[in-house]
Amino acid sequence: MRESRRHVPTRSRARLPTNPQGNPGRFPSNDSPRGETLRRIAEVGGSGLQWFQPDFTGLFQVILEQEVLATLRTAPGQRGLEGLGEAAEGSWTFAAKGLFRRYTEIAAGGTEVGRFRGSGDGALGAVEMTGGKLRYGWSRILRPSSWHFSDAAGTPLLEFLAPPRTDVSSRALSARIEVSPAALANPDLSLLVLLCGFLMIRGDGAPTLELEDTGRKLGVKDLYGI
Repeated sequence: MRESRRHVPTRSRARLPTNPQGNPGRFPSNDSPRGETLRRIAEVGGSGLQWFQPDFTGLFQVILEQEVLATLRTAPGQRGLEGLGEAAEGSWTFAAKGLFRRYTEIAAGGTEVGRFRGSGDGALGAVEMTGGKLRYGWSRILRPSSWHFSDAAGTPLLEFLAPPRTDVSSRALSARIEVSPAALANPDLSLLVLLCGFLMIRGDGAPTLELEDTGRKLGVKDLYGI
């Protein structure tokens, strides 16, 4: 019997680009249903969201039940892991830059729109948008393993909560996403969700993430302790 599918409203959705940023073949293919559209994360109310890795190719998804809301594709770059995030609002790339003062460039359409700078131990960080204005704070808590974004005033916006009993908390590949009501009207919400996921899988201060090695170490039993 063919599985019935929930109707998705046509309001405020965008079609996934088939060749985003002009980088064919650089990032793993997007396994979300071809020809379908994405809803904005804010539309679903910010609850019940999951960060999910369908395989070990470097593709990650933000899902609500079986619906894909955003994707992140990762690949090794010249200075570590790089990412391409896609959501209804658009697409962004994340890549390490800088020679002496390292930072993560946030770019849209090949143009820098912001920078993430982390502390030496990777426990704290901040996002500066174009013009050098401090916009968001980031932090990581070891126990329970979680990653957080807040606004410039310190108001919590979102957090990623890793499943219990994971042995690689700094390189978690799965998480529950909690979005605060204050973040639902924020135009950068989807960008922050994708960037938070990227920073989580890259690891605190880790220059690279060997996805294949991590894949051999992890399974469903390891992630969820069942």
